[in-house]
Amino acid sequence: MIGPLYDRGYFMSLVYSGSFLVVFGTMMQSLCSQYWQLMLSQGITVGIGTGVIYVPSLAVVSEAFTRKRAIAIGVPSTGAGIGTHVSLSDDITLLTIEVIGGIIYPIAFRKLQPMVGFEWATRIIGFIFLGTFAISYLSFHGISLVGTKPRAMIDRTAFRETPFMVYVLALVLIGCGYFVPIFYISVDATTNLDISPDLAFYLLSILNAASVIGRFLPGLVPKVFAAMAAFPLLTAAGGLVVFAWMAVHNLAGLVVFGAIYGIIAGYLITVITIMVPVLSPPGAIHETIGTRIGMAWFGFGIGGLIGSPIGGALSDTKTGNFKGAQAFGGATLFGGAALLIYPWMVVRRRRA
Repeated sequence: MIGPLYDRGYFMSLVYSGSFLVVFGTMMQSLCSQYWQLMLSQGITVGIGTGVIYVPSLAVVSEAFTRKRAIAIGVPSTGAGIGTHVSLSDDITLLTIEVIGGIIYPIAFRKLQPMVGFEWATRIIGFIFLGTFAISYLSFHGISLVGTKPRAMIDRTAFRETPFMVYVLALVLIGCGYFVPIFYISVDATTNLDISPDLAFYLLSILNAASVIGRFLPGLVPKVFAAMAAFPLLTAAGGLVVFAWMAVHNLAGLVVFGAIYGIIAGYLITVITIMVPVLSPPGAIHETIGTRIGMAWFGFGIGGLIGSPIGGALSDTKTGNFKGAQAFGGATLFGGAALLIYPWMVVRRRRA
């Protein structure tokens, strides 16, 4: 059951505008011939569109379910592991596809491109986006989203809550390390292990397929509180796995690494949202849940924005030396795990 959260017109305007930006940016991506055009269509247009859709949708689910909240959030989060958008990269003189996540969309594009060319392969992906968005519109019929006005983008009271701000800082560090394996596992395979690009392509699909399992794990834990208890531990485990990546020197090891890290990554990306309502003061949950989730994801997004470029700057792609990126990814995940201990202890004391 969905309780009153947003004014329906306001909420649906976010859904419609976000989905339009994703489809429009993807279609414009098919016309890109220069790097700045790619940044405008994929980086800015699609990026804003996905952000506009993702956080409000999770906020609705998070407040709608007080029981089985972890399962409720895990179901839509799983979709992000099954199908995620693709982006362009410059390969000498041609614009080609570099996978940045997901299973269905990257594989679909890779099969479509030889048959219909880059432009129409990208447009077909855009039409698939449009179809899936249309299905989501139907799911909102009959949902009660009434009685409140649009809220501020920032909850200023949250800045006075030390546990929440430490949590956001932890998410910045986690975001820095989280995307390092996602961006560099395929490159590591082709440069260090002499694996063909076709096979290396599917390593990222394996990682994302494993993340589907991880996204369901919080929902399998009997209590949300218990699911959150594993957050610092699994974040540290993620850092340890990234450090262990340095010792991988064959394809089998890389497949195992991708699968294990994918499961952990799927768990982490799901618990981020689950933690916010529990960490917030009880009186503030219904009033500011969407805003606080947005603030938490903003911190994670900042980490993701700066983490992968830093990892790239610490690596030497020509010689295949990715130890700098691996060390940076593992260290930031460990740092995030350390910071998570304080907000977790605060929640534990409240529950006691």
